[in-house]
Amino acid sequence: MSYDLGLWVGQTPNSDKEAADEFERRFAQAEEDDSSDAEPAIEAFVAEAVDKFPEFDDDSPWASLPVILGATGDFISVSLTVPGAVHAAEIARIGASNGLVCYDPQREDLLP
Repeated sequence: MSYDLGLWVGQTPNSDKEAADEFERRFAQAEEDDSSDAEPAIEAFVAEAVDKFPEFDDDSPWASLPVILGATGDFISVSLTVPGAVHAAEIARIGASNGLVCYDPQREDLLP
């Protein structure tokens, strides 16, 4: 079991419903796309996030490693362990500092 977040480059949706629709569209597109090239903002987010929360640390919040493997173009889906979900807001802030929109599909809302 994991706790997932979707982050992407783009305009912040006007509502949680718009964010949900955009997340679903991007997630489906990423599943069909075999490209692993991530845009610079996504790469910067991953670098900062794994610097703050190292991937192979005993207390790592990441459920899927390496984190960058969740990236496709201007979208990344990150999976956190259930205990690691306490860091979701901080990970969203790291995304926002890199110009990314962050959506939490479990809570069905935009973060932070």
